[in-house]
Amino acid sequence: MLLEVKDLNVHYGKAQAIKEISIGIEEGKIITLIGANGAGKTTILRTISGLKKPTSGEISFEGRQIVGLSLHEIVKLGIAHVPEGRRVFATMTVLENLKMGAYLRKDKRGIEEDLERLYEHFPVLKARRAQPAGSLSGGEQQMLATSRALMTTPKLLLMDEPSMGLSPILVEEVGKIIHDINRDGITIILVEQNARMALNIADYCYVLEVGKISMEGIGEDLVNNEDVQKAYLGG
Repeated sequence: MLLEVKDLNVHYGKAQAIKEISIGIEEGKIITLIGANGAGKTTILRTISGLKKPTSGEISFEGRQIVGLSLHEIVKLGIAHVPEGRRVFATMTVLENLKMGAYLRKDKRGIEEDLERLYEHFPVLKARRAQPAGSLSGGEQQMLATSRALMTTPKLLLMDEPSMGLSPILVEEVGKIIHDINRDGITIILVEQNARMALNIADYCYVLEVGKISMEGIGEDLVNNEDVQKAYLGG
């Protein structure tokens, strides 16, 4: 397993957000977490990336325990986080945002090569590289936030609600982007309110309810599950 989460408990004050959750992430897969608002999906990503400290439990990445490591140590190991709401540096240019993703890297040539590769994936970022990031559309900011994370050269990419606030056409484009990233060999954990899109592209899915895993299985199978259809697919 690339990542293993075992018996994870997370609290916000006295409120328990995550209750004894255990998940395994195989290398090269797309794993999705779906569930209602407040189910604990974002908390799981924040805990893996080091933004939130667990109350108890273990998280191992490539066999190494990462609970207690600093944020930059976790990034150096190969875990990158694309947060909910995109969170670009609005007053900085597109290029400056991208270079912020490479702030731990020393390989100048590799950084330039990765920039060109991302520009091939997202030509709009190249065309607007000198513009303030805050002037981009929502879809363009999502491309930028994702590209900034990819500049860390991650092995595991955590994506939190990448389609939030986007039009149906752009939601489809986001799905294609996730597929392309995965084809480049990057493992992905996807948190997504658009459950249909998430299940259609995921290899495996965990369904969360009030901090617990209520169901899990292959994405294609859960699309056809009656309970999942009623709760998350609108029919």
